[in-house]
This record gives sequence, structure tokens and C-alpha cells, in this order.
Amino acid sequence: MNDVSCPTIRVRRLSPKKDADIPLPRYMTAHASGMDICCALESDRVLQVGAIGIIPTGVAVSIPEGFEVQVRPRSGLAFRHGI
Repeated sequence: MNDVSCPTIRVRRLSPKKDADIPLPRYMTAHASGMDICCALESDRVLQVGAIGIIPTGVAVSIPEGFEVQVRPRSGLAFRHGI
């Protein structure tokens, strides 16, 4: 059996006072394969189908060597809205 250690992923709020109400990334269910992350928008933003946009998260993440971060749409949301 391999001894696999759990990496530490450090997260820092970029604007702690302004974005204090935005939840930090977290697992939403016990068996989730990835964490949910919220956006840090000051007003609503609408992206048209097929459009590309930059959506701020308000956090900086330190990823350990040998790991990666992927941002993916939620499957139901992506299916219903063409994201």
C-alpha cells in the first residue's frame, strides 16, 4: 500500500474586507470530487452562449507541485444554459 500524503492547498482572499461575505472554496457534499468556488462580482454579469469572459473569484490559490486546478461548470447548469 502506498503512503499518500494529503497536500496543503493555501487560499488567500485578495480583498478580505470587501469580499468577506464570499465563501471560500469548499466541498459541498461528503463524496464530492471537487470544491465549489464562488465568484466575486460587484454586479450581475451576463455571458451570451459561446462568449468568453473573465470572472473573478476574489481568491489566490497556492497549488502544490504536481497538482493542478480546473474550473468547470456545474453539469446541470452547463447543460441548461450552454456554458
